[in-house]
Amino acid sequence: MASETQQTDQWWAPVHGRRTVLRGALLGGVGLAAAALVGCGGDDDDDDDAAAPAAPAAATAVAAATEQAAPDASEGLVTPAGNVIPLQFPEPAGVTPKAGGVLKQAVAWNVGPIDPTVSAAGGTIAPGRAAYNRVIGFVSGPDADPYKIEFRPELAASWERAEDGLSYTFHLNEGVKFHNVDPTNGRDFTAADVKFAWDRYAAGGAQSQYFTAVRSIEATDDHTVVVNMISPQPDFLTPIASRYLTIHPREIVDDGTIEQRAIGTGPMIMKEATPAERVLYEKNPDYWEKEVLLDGLEHLVMQDQQARRAAMRVNQVDHAMIVTSTVGDLDALLETNPDVKGTWSPTVNAGTQIAFNMKTVSAYQDERVRRALSVGLDRQFMIDIAYEGYGAQVSTLPWFFLFDEAPTPESGLLGEWWGYRPDEAKKLLQAAGAENLSFEMIYHNYAATWDQLAEILQEQFGALGVNVEVTKLDYTSYNSQLIQVTYEDVIYGWSANGFDADTFFYAQIHSGSAANRYNIEDPQIDAWAEAQKVELDPEARKELHRNIWDRMHERVYRIDMPAPQYWSLYQPWLRNVRFVGPLGINYSFTEIAAQVQDAWLDK
Repeated sequence: MASETQQTDQWWAPVHGRRTVLRGALLGGVGLAAAALVGCGGDDDDDDDAAAPAAPAAATAVAAATEQAAPDASEGLVTPAGNVIPLQFPEPAGVTPKAGGVLKQAVAWNVGPIDPTVSAAGGTIAPGRAAYNRVIGFVSGPDADPYKIEFRPELAASWERAEDGLSYTFHLNEGVKFHNVDPTNGRDFTAADVKFAWDRYAAGGAQSQYFTAVRSIEATDDHTVVVNMISPQPDFLTPIASRYLTIHPREIVDDGTIEQRAIGTGPMIMKEATPAERVLYEKNPDYWEKEVLLDGLEHLVMQDQQARRAAMRVNQVDHAMIVTSTVGDLDALLETNPDVKGTWSPTVNAGTQIAFNMKTVSAYQDERVRRALSVGLDRQFMIDIAYEGYGAQVSTLPWFFLFDEAPTPESGLLGEWWGYRPDEAKKLLQAAGAENLSFEMIYHNYAATWDQLAEILQEQFGALGVNVEVTKLDYTSYNSQLIQVTYEDVIYGWSANGFDADTFFYAQIHSGSAANRYNIEDPQIDAWAEAQKVELDPEARKELHRNIWDRMHERVYRIDMPAPQYWSLYQPWLRNVRFVGPLGINYSFTEIAAQVQDAWLDK
């Protein structure tokens, strides 16, 4: 347990009072299970930003929508042992950056085919990430706000959207070169490279969904790219800034090596990518944006969490992904390594749900049954048991698109059918003629908490007179039924990931969407989802989102499960790296690569 002196002296962790802790517990922590699935796939230098052109309308709208939700700098999560994990922390003042050293990261993913068009899985996106750049990126590092999605220049120095939303123009930086290795040999990067990569993403594969509203992509000169839209798409820039749409050259596609190696314009040059072992980079000595201080980057494949924790504990690595899953494990690590730093991520939505086969099972088509099962669940009990009291009751729809702070069950904003009222649940079941309801619920144990929660669900539904047969499936069988929506009865599942409003207010809920894993078929929701998809006015779009929010909670088309807290830990000598931001935009599975040009080792 850290002493009071240690807590106070750690420059990254101010001590907070009980009131701050309670507010933090309400707002903080992306669900660990959901965050882990980002990697499963289903799974900078900002000094010049002030001089950059004004952010495009989409970026301004997102920032404005979340600006009032930004937390006070003193907020943080306080563990049972009194350790404090803040939402963000500054770099120490008066420290001169040092050159040299290889940043070593213990990772949970394994090296797969690394062509970024083939998959969104961590093993595809992460290994090649440091070799590539994006056209624009998300603000990351010490400047990232935990409640905002903000864009920054990368390969593009500036960009703008036409007033009617039917075109985007990107003005590219000059003097950018590809790695000076065969076959690109340090050649100039041009607009034709952006067109090639984006056309390839759009033609098919895992990322083609992001280009469905695109009519054409033009390289109008060497440093200008124009994207013409079929219809307005207010969220178009968000996936462009994500880890999924990095820019790769034609040469490694033509020679067929893009699945084995990554060559780009990025700060690191790939030297090795060995499955089950490591990915090794050397710094790009000719990096166009700035001088890279690190000598290299090494991803060490350690899929066992205890192995990653041990490597962190004995200082073998500079960063390790997901080294602790509970506050008990977190306190134990901080007892032996009290100088380890941390950031705590805000909970803006739930990542797991109970979903019903509403297409063929008549009982689930009756909203009284779904409502009964929702109010028959004691979510706070689940948090207390499975997450040691550190969790949040939140909707799958991210609250920060709509509200200034997270709605609580007591606020009424989560709808009438949220809260633990078992007697009312029994009456609803009886009124629906379903007092003898029986069903099979399938799940996969991604972590021990999934086993615990499945057992709690069985017990709490059983207390209502509902007989639940719980079936634990292997990873492949479970995900096949979840993603293809072929489960026959009920599934304890996870939601499709994304960074934009469209993911949650269209893709997850529209009857024609492949990401609708809940069998939702509601013409009114479809109409609102389609309208918000093309609405450029932020307030009008927010009104459509509110309509969807209210109807989803009123009809209980899915039961939102409680979310645990999520945090990231850093060695005390690792500088300018933070995994901070909503919806996993800067998640540790891949995004150390987005910060490696600014990172340095203070040791």
